[in-house]
Formats: sequence, structure tokens, C-alpha cells
Amino acid sequence: TVVALEGCKDETLLFGSCYMPHDGEAPQTELRKLVETAARKKHALVVGTDANAHHTVWGSADINDRGESLFTYILQSSLEIANRGEEPTYVGPTSKNVLDLTLYTSRHVMVQEWEVLSTPSFSDHRYISFQVIFRSKNKLTSFRNPKNTNWDLYRDILSKTPMIPRKYKSHVALEKGVELFATTLVKAFKRSCPPTRNKRKVKPPWVHVVVSISRP
Repeated sequence: TVVALEGCKDETLLFGSCYMPHDGEAPQTELRKLVETAARKKHALVVGTDANAHHTVWGSADINDRGESLFTYILQSSLEIANRGEEPTYVGPTSKNVLDLTLYTSRHVMVQEWEVLSTPSFSDHRYISFQVIFRSKNKLTSFRNPKNTNWDLYRDILSKTPMIPRKYKSHVALEKGVELFATTLVKAFKRSCPPTRNKRKVKPPWVHVVVSISRP
């Protein structure tokens, strides 16, 4: 499900809700098409998803095949992961884990103050709260200061990220491996060094969003 918020100067912010069945591919075709459409039309995009995928990068206790598949797609796409910490988003009768992801494109949008709420949701999935800052195309003032990088987090992300395959049988496979490695370094840096906004008299418009991802 996708809704569009239209602003001035033909700017559009898309909010998507996506469920990934545990017996289907991660991500599924619908999400891929949504990301491709947003990129083609230069729309900002925020997606909340019950991914049913495990990966330590977004706080899960372990890594499974679905998690590796989804994380590889995120690295190769324009998506960023808003999740912070290891607080479980799913609490079931026999297990708990981080299964819900908040993904966004860094084009003209920032997702901040992401957290799992303790408010009862009457579901096995918990409420997630975050702020969305939607910036005008001609007022893009955020930047990353390498001096503020959390290098411990950077090294931790890389140590928990599987870089496979480690052996390459062709030049094509080697080039793909190099591309994945470089993209992983960039993603780790972006997560370890959050963007900072310049101080300006005019504040960018923002929306506070509380999202609940749950199933009956």
C-alpha cells in the first residue's frame, strides 16, 4: 500500500507499507517496482515493512538467508535503513526479534529518532516511531562530517556483514564483488556518520509519523 503526499513545486513524498511473507522472496517484486518508480520519478520514499528477515545490521540476533538477500538488495539500491538499536519489533509467544524495517531514500528526505515504543499495540508487532524531514529540492543543506563518525559502529557493521563469495571464478564475478565491497563500505559509513543539517533561519518542513506494522 502506498500513499503520496504532494507539496509545492511538484515535490512528492511516498509512504509505503509492505509485508514480506516468510515463504516468498525478499524483497518481492512489488517493493522493487516501487523503489524503481520512486527513483525514476525522483520522488522521496519511506517504506515500513514486516520483512520476516534476520540480519544483525538492523538489530536481529542472527542472520538468515532472507536477511542476506534483503541486505544485498538494500546495498545495491538507493535505500537507507532507519532502524537503530536492537530492541525487538516482534514479540511472539516463543520468540522475539527485529523483523520490521523502516527504509527510505536519502533524496530530499531524512528519517530520524527511530525507536520502538513500549505502548501496547495489541499485536505481536510493536509500534515504531520516527520523524520524517522532507526537504525542498533547492534547500538541501545536510552534510556528513567524517570527524563525527562512530568508527566502533563502522567496524562492527563491517564485521557482521558477510562478504560472499570470497573466491571469484571470472572477471565479471570479481567486478561484482568489488562493487558490493565498495557499496558496503559506503553504507557502513553513512550509518556510522549520520547527516547533519546546516543552521539556517528557515527550518525545513517536517512531519512526525508514528507507524504500526501489524497483522490481524
